[in-house]
Amino acid sequence: MEQRPESTNIAAYFYGEQTVCPACIKDIVVPFYRIADSERSTEDILNEAAAFVGIDRSNEANFNSREFPKAIDGSEIIKGDDYCYVCLREL
Repeated sequence: MEQRPESTNIAAYFYGEQTVCPACIKDIVVPFYRIADSERSTEDILNEAAAFVGIDRSNEANFNSREFPKAIDGSEIIKGDDYCYVCLREL
């Protein structure tokens, strides 16, 4: 399974039909998938969780955002309009 590369272009994630910032998505995924090392990057943690449940993150057409977070590129974020659903911080 090809892993999604570390990227500085990921500004947020689409999860459960909501936009969620990287810090909050990490807070959701770490306890849910029982990942011990929460100091790792959000992408690294998501790659481990995806591998655990058999999700190929490189093909987002094969899963929906209710199953697993989908990355949102920074170019898709509208400053002043997009906020994290969990912490309400502007993205």
